[in-house]
Amino acid sequence: MEPCISKYGLMSTVGNIQEHSLFKEDTYAFGVILLELLTGRTVLNEGLDLASWVLAVVSEEWTVEVFDKSLIREGASEERMVNVLQVAIKCVNKSFEARPNMRHVALSIRAIIEDDEKSMDASELSVTRSFIDL
Repeated sequence: MEPCISKYGLMSTVGNIQEHSLFKEDTYAFGVILLELLTGRTVLNEGLDLASWVLAVVSEEWTVEVFDKSLIREGASEERMVNVLQVAIKCVNKSFEARPNMRHVALSIRAIIEDDEKSMDASELSVTRSFIDL
């Protein structure tokens, strides 16, 4: 994936933005960035809108198909990727009223990281116990 600043996916999704909806636009933009990171695709890849493509694939229950294969090869936690994908999908909801605010998004991502760290600590502890039992 070649790094770039997205143009189309970060544009306003509503024609007449009121001040209270600007923060929800930021949430949409952040969701698009999460989708780019998870999929390894750009906002407009082969003429298809990234958010629409992800939603279509996930609705067909092919969730694993949206992820960048290099993330999986490098050993990224599939459960963690699915959890982040769920946050991203909430962020790109077509209805800006239904989108979470960025505080909620940050708390959700922090919870995912903390859960992942707890499970890693538990697995390391069980490996250590197995080694000691030998």
